[in-house]
Amino acid sequence: MLAVALLCGVSFWNERRSEPLLPTWRQVFSVFGLTGEEKQLQVPEGQLRIDFLDVGNADASVIRQGACTLLIDAGKDQNAEKIFSYLDAAGVKKLDYVIVTHFDDDHIGGMERVLRRFPPDLLIWSLSYKTPSTALSQALIQTIEEQSIPVVKAVPGTVYPLGEAELLLLGPSFDYEDDNNASVVCRVAFGTRGFLFMGDAALKAEQDTMELWGDRLPSDLIKVGHHGSSDSSNIHFLRKVAPQYAVLTCGEGNPYGHPHAQLLRRLSSCGIQTLRSDEQGRITVLTDGNSLEILTEK
Repeated sequence: MLAVALLCGVSFWNERRSEPLLPTWRQVFSVFGLTGEEKQLQVPEGQLRIDFLDVGNADASVIRQGACTLLIDAGKDQNAEKIFSYLDAAGVKKLDYVIVTHFDDDHIGGMERVLRRFPPDLLIWSLSYKTPSTALSQALIQTIEEQSIPVVKAVPGTVYPLGEAELLLLGPSFDYEDDNNASVVCRVAFGTRGFLFMGDAALKAEQDTMELWGDRLPSDLIKVGHHGSSDSSNIHFLRKVAPQYAVLTCGEGNPYGHPHAQLLRRLSSCGIQTLRSDEQGRITVLTDGNSLEILTEK
């Protein structure tokens, strides 16, 4: 594993852009003959792994440490098969936690099918949850009831163990009317490293989270809110989080123009390196709690 870590630290150079490139996970693992999907999805012993799945202009993230697995959102309906493929290839037999950040279709679209195959030990959803009226959300609620899945509302300040890592809930801070601001916001910490997940939280939620939990926000990586929309990732919030990396889960040629140019300029002005699923496919983070490695699918 030391050899893999060392290789991941090597910069791949792009002569046209004159900046270091991140290695793809295929490049890294193929050097050591690990070409099977199962081997590429392994979590090295003593490490935490985060995979931001390439599900278009939607969200689905898997965090694994030790024997524990957390799924945050499940993309659109057509993304369920990709999530199944990932979990099966990774050897995941069960989900310890599932977070439904909010009830937009691009976050819960595949969730009903996922819960039927992988009913979690605990499902966490928004404190601001109000009974949604869409057919998709109603089907999700019915499945939760049929599968007898334990459900809790996200209460900021609550901590859950994730193997040797820690899952801290930071939002929603209030009972927002806006569904995006009502997103579950959480931070995963492992050793000295931290990773912030914003759901679709917009500017109001960011401001409230910063005021209430500012000392817990600094992180090495942020999954920016709302797929890189200009209505999220305020410059003051970004400076407070002070991440090295920002993950943007956006779809190629999406009709919303994500990520917005204003947002990209803010990230650039803060010296934050962007990782985009529309350009790089699945984005993988590996850490032993000290070193940090980023791999991309393409």
